[in-house]
Formats: sequence, C-alpha cells, structure tokens
Amino acid sequence: MYSKEFFVARFQDLDTDALVEKLATQELTDEARQALAQVLRDRGKWGEALDDELHQSRRNQHLKTGVDNRCDFCGKSLLTGAFTMEGQKFCGIDCFHTSRLRMVGEDISDERAAAHAHALKAGSCPRCAKAQQQPDMYKAHFIASMVFVVTTSTETTFSCRACANRSNLWAMLSCATLGWWSFPGIFATPYRVLWNASEMLRRKPAPEPSAALVDWARMALADVELREAGAGRYGLRA
Repeated sequence: MYSKEFFVARFQDLDTDALVEKLATQELTDEARQALAQVLRDRGKWGEALDDELHQSRRNQHLKTGVDNRCDFCGKSLLTGAFTMEGQKFCGIDCFHTSRLRMVGEDISDERAAAHAHALKAGSCPRCAKAQQQPDMYKAHFIASMVFVVTTSTETTFSCRACANRSNLWAMLSCATLGWWSFPGIFATPYRVLWNASEMLRRKPAPEPSAALVDWARMALADVELREAGAGRYGLRA
C-alpha cells in the first residue's frame, strides 16, 4: 500500500488538466485521492470551481473517441463496421443512446435521482402490477452452450421480489437445460445456477432503494430530457 506522500510526489509531475481528469474519472485509493486533492489545492483548484471542472471532465468523457476500431461506449471491437454519430463510433444506436444518457445523467443531481428512485420504490411492480411490493433492481444469470460456443448473459430488471424470484427460477431451468452442451459449459453451468440461487436467498425487502435503482432512476430522468430535447435516438427519428 502506497502512502499519500508517495502519490503527492508522483502527481507533481502531471499537468493540472490531467490531474482533474484522473480525479474525475478513475477509481483511486483513498491515499491517491487525498494526494490528488492536495496537489490540486496547492495549484489553486478547490471548492466549487474544482467541482465544476470535475463535473465537466466526467461529462466530456462521453464525447471522446478512440483511434482503434472499438465502440466508444462499450469498447467492443467493431468487426462489421461502426455506427458513426457526432464524431464518434458505436456498435449501434443503443450504445450511442446509452452514451448520451450517461452524459446527461452527469447533470442530474444525486438528490433528484434519489427522489425519483424513492417514487419508483413506492409504486407498483411493473410486471405483476401489485402495489406496495417495494420493487427494485434484480439480476438473473443465463448460460447456453453448444460444442465450442458458450453464451452467457445477465439480465437486470425492475420488479418486485416475487417476480424476481420467478425470473431466477426460470433462469435456473434455462441454465440446467441449455448450459451443459459443451466442455466449458459443464463447468460454468453450476456457477450460473448457484448465482441465481444466491440472488434469491440474499434478497430482503428494504424501504430504501438500492444503488442500482438510483442509477436506473437517473437514466430514466436522463431519457426524459433527451426525448424533450430531441437528442440521442430521438434525434435520429427527425
């Protein structure tokens, strides 16, 4: 574990813009984050002015484009050609739209996102329409294999606990039926079955929305703003 002093000495050689971008966009240890803040403070970057620069740096990350043939949002290789839009390249319209959702989401405050998440939590389950079920975000894990091909996926949905349990039961049945038909699948399928069982066992209804639900609420609000502005996928329909 490196000390704060180690990071201070290391960060002194970087220019201020690079330090702001690092603080805004990278996962850092507590020592590294404290060192970054100290170096920026020594250079006159602190308080609301620094917060504004960090916010703008996070927003600008969604407008960057790489030099290689990869999607600028998800990073997947663009083997069959890119969907280009606004100077960037994407896998398709979905990645382009999600990139813009994330960018607009940077402008939505934590308080506003949390308030919308609480409203969603207090509403009805969108799948069974039952009220007072405290719906939230739940995951179901899938695997299918055939000889040399193995496909895995994780579906995240907004629903009540009972609907989520049914999804996990279906996922376990699907894994047990479709997952075994390759050598890698023989070993990977039990893990997927256990993951679904674990999802069911560890769930406890909670009055507070999960971090995943707050993030989903933030993206829902961002989608409304994109629709009103005619941006993202909505701008492609004009």
